[in-house]
Amino acid sequence: MDTPKRVYETTFIVNSYLEDAQIESIIKKVEETLTKNEIQINVFDKIGRKRLAYPIKKKNNGYYCYIVFESTPDFLTKLERVYQLEEGILRHLTIVLDKKTIAAQKKREEMRKEEAKISENEIVS
Repeated sequence: MDTPKRVYETTFIVNSYLEDAQIESIIKKVEETLTKNEIQINVFDKIGRKRLAYPIKKKNNGYYCYIVFESTPDFLTKLERVYQLEEGILRHLTIVLDKKTIAAQKKREEMRKEEAKISENEIVS
Protein backbone atom coordinates (compact mmCIF):
# COMPACT_ATOMS: atom_id res chain seq x y z
CA MET A 1 0.00 0.00 0.00
CA ASP A 2 1.35 3.42 -0.95
CA THR A 3 1.95 5.87 1.83
CA PRO A 4 0.09 9.13 1.28
CA LYS A 5 2.03 12.19 0.21
CA ARG A 6 2.17 15.17 2.52
CA VAL A 7 3.12 18.77 1.94
CA TYR A 8 6.35 19.79 3.66
CA GLU A 9 8.08 23.10 4.13
CA THR A 10 11.82 23.25 4.57
CA THR A 11 14.15 26.16 5.18
CA PHE A 12 17.91 25.87 5.25
CA ILE A 13 20.64 28.39 5.89
CA VAL A 14 23.90 28.22 3.93
CA ASN A 15 27.08 29.83 5.19
CA SER A 16 27.06 33.20 3.41
CA TYR A 17 30.83 33.61 3.77
CA LEU A 18 31.27 31.03 1.01
CA GLU A 19 31.71 32.17 -2.57
CA ASP A 20 28.57 32.52 -4.70
CA ALA A 21 29.52 29.48 -6.81
CA GLN A 22 29.87 27.34 -3.68
CA ILE A 23 26.49 28.51 -2.35
CA GLU A 24 24.84 27.73 -5.70
CA SER A 25 26.39 24.25 -5.76
CA ILE A 26 24.99 23.49 -2.29
CA ILE A 27 21.53 24.72 -3.31
CA LYS A 28 21.76 22.72 -6.54
CA LYS A 29 22.70 19.59 -4.55
CA VAL A 30 19.56 19.93 -2.42
CA GLU A 31 17.43 20.58 -5.50
CA GLU A 32 18.92 17.53 -7.28
CA THR A 33 18.13 15.38 -4.25
CA LEU A 34 14.49 16.44 -4.57
CA THR A 35 14.28 15.92 -8.33
CA LYS A 36 16.13 12.57 -8.33
CA ASN A 37 13.56 11.21 -5.90
CA GLU A 38 10.71 12.54 -8.10
CA ILE A 39 9.52 14.98 -5.47
CA GLN A 40 7.04 17.61 -6.62
CA ILE A 41 8.41 21.06 -5.75
CA ASN A 42 5.66 23.66 -5.26
CA VAL A 43 7.84 26.60 -4.18
CA PHE A 44 11.60 27.05 -4.41
CA ASP A 45 12.62 30.45 -3.15
CA LYS A 46 16.19 31.64 -2.78
CA ILE A 47 15.63 34.38 -0.23
CA GLY A 48 19.24 35.47 -0.16
CA ARG A 49 21.69 36.80 2.41
CA LYS A 50 20.25 37.87 5.74
CA ARG A 51 21.64 38.69 9.15
CA LEU A 52 21.10 35.86 11.64
CA ALA A 53 19.19 36.54 14.85
CA TYR A 54 22.08 34.98 16.76
CA PRO A 55 25.50 33.66 15.72
CA ILE A 56 25.59 30.10 14.41
CA LYS A 57 29.03 28.47 14.30
CA LYS A 58 30.53 31.94 14.81
CA LYS A 59 28.76 33.25 11.68
CA ASN A 60 26.49 36.32 11.72
CA ASN A 61 25.05 36.08 8.21
CA GLY A 62 23.47 33.30 6.21
CA TYR A 63 21.98 32.60 2.78
CA TYR A 64 18.37 31.48 3.23
CA CYS A 65 16.48 29.04 0.98
CA TYR A 66 12.82 28.08 1.32
CA ILE A 67 11.19 25.06 -0.33
CA VAL A 68 7.64 23.70 -0.25
CA PHE A 69 7.33 20.17 -1.64
CA GLU A 70 5.11 17.09 -1.63
CA SER A 71 6.56 13.73 -0.67
CA THR A 72 6.14 10.64 1.42
CA PRO A 73 7.45 10.70 5.00
CA ASP A 74 10.27 8.24 4.26
CA PHE A 75 12.00 10.76 1.94
CA LEU A 76 12.67 13.10 4.87
CA THR A 77 15.47 10.90 6.17
CA LYS A 78 17.30 11.26 2.83
CA LEU A 79 16.85 15.02 2.85
CA GLU A 80 18.01 15.32 6.46
CA ARG A 81 21.07 13.25 5.58
CA VAL A 82 21.97 15.67 2.77
CA TYR A 83 21.60 18.60 5.17
CA GLN A 84 23.79 16.95 7.81
CA LEU A 85 26.57 15.88 5.43
CA GLU A 86 26.84 19.26 3.71
CA GLU A 87 29.26 21.35 5.78
CA GLY A 88 28.12 24.62 4.20
CA ILE A 89 24.60 24.29 5.65
CA LEU A 90 24.46 25.96 9.06
CA ARG A 91 20.86 25.10 10.05
CA HIS A 92 17.80 23.43 8.56
CA LEU A 93 14.20 22.88 9.55
CA THR A 94 11.52 20.79 7.86
CA ILE A 95 7.88 20.77 8.97
CA VAL A 96 4.62 19.23 7.77
CA LEU A 97 2.04 21.74 6.59
CA ASP A 98 -1.50 21.05 7.73
CA LYS A 99 -4.57 21.58 5.54
CA LYS A 100 -5.47 24.93 7.14
CA THR A 101 -2.02 26.36 6.46
CA ILE A 102 -2.09 25.19 2.84
CA ALA A 103 -5.53 26.75 2.35
CA ALA A 104 -4.35 30.03 3.91
CA GLN A 105 -1.29 30.11 1.62
CA LYS A 106 -3.46 29.56 -1.46
CA LYS A 107 -5.83 32.32 -0.37
CA ARG A 108 -2.91 34.69 0.26
CA GLU A 109 -1.50 33.92 -3.20
CA GLU A 110 -4.87 34.62 -4.83
CA MET A 111 -5.07 37.94 -2.99
CA ARG A 112 -1.59 38.89 -4.22
CA LYS A 113 -2.59 38.11 -7.80
CA GLU A 114 -5.72 40.26 -7.47
CA GLU A 115 -3.68 43.14 -6.01
CA ALA A 116 -1.21 42.84 -8.87
CA LYS A 117 -4.06 43.02 -11.41
CA ILE A 118 -5.53 46.08 -9.70
CA SER A 119 -2.19 47.90 -9.59
CA GLU A 120 -1.52 46.93 -13.23
CA ASN A 121 -4.89 48.39 -14.26
CA GLU A 122 -4.12 51.62 -12.37
CA ILE A 123 -0.82 51.97 -14.22
CA VAL A 124 -2.49 51.42 -17.60
CA SER A 125 -5.28 53.98 -16.86
